[in-house]
Amino acid sequence: MKSLLRNRRRAVTLTELLVVLAIISLLATIAVPVYVQKTEQARRATARFEVRAIAEAQESVAVTHGFYVPIHLLDNLPIDTTDVDTRDDFDQYDNPGSVSLVDVSVEIKSQDGNQPTLQDGLNGTNARAAQLVNFWSGPFLNPNRVATDNTRSIQNTSYDVVLDPWGRPYLFFSPVGIIANSDVTDLTSYDSYTAGVSRISVDNGEVNDFDGSSGDLFDRFAIVSYGANGVRDLTNSGSSGFTGDDIFYTFGYTVNETAFNIF
Repeated sequence: MKSLLRNRRRAVTLTELLVVLAIISLLATIAVPVYVQKTEQARRATARFEVRAIAEAQESVAVTHGFYVPIHLLDNLPIDTTDVDTRDDFDQYDNPGSVSLVDVSVEIKSQDGNQPTLQDGLNGTNARAAQLVNFWSGPFLNPNRVATDNTRSIQNTSYDVVLDPWGRPYLFFSPVGIIANSDVTDLTSYDSYTAGVSRISVDNGEVNDFDGSSGDLFDRFAIVSYGANGVRDLTNSGSSGFTGDDIFYTFGYTVNETAFNIF
């Protein structure tokens, strides 16, 4: 009988259970914000690495082919006429005339409405663009995160868009604003254009002269992520530098941009 009594386990009291729950709650209160903070720091570190990697890829394309290209083309493979399903082939586009190239040897403002397109390269009407298409030496970038526009008739990744760690497209800026479709005059968040503008519109390479608008942030080219909040809060205060929590990396140079005192 005594042996049986010794083997009986004492039940946990309600008070003890509440104490344990209080300790767990306290630990969670401390640990969760630290975890969230560390996760956000990791995302920002990743974004800082990636904006530089994208910029360096653009520089490689410029040195090799004489153009900057829409970001989504950086992982493009050379054309393979034996495999029509090759990922990202230039000839897989249903509207290559909507994809513009930025000439690194021409003043950026003068390219507004006067850019060679991917179509010019495919049909040979622009010799330098044709060189880019026919002798493309990419891929120049292998992104970890891409989004594919499934509204397109060709269901492959020809319209993949490189995403930042928060799942929004990286943006290509110039001294005259975002290099994007003319409908995207002030891209402030992911939601602001997905409702009415195709995802590819923010990454089609089109130069637009925003003429001093809020998009004119940089005196060079830049790759930008809007960060966790998805809203552009970056401002350029001149001599005091940039303020805001957006992540960006500037690169390249602009040709005789007298409007920005760049020579």
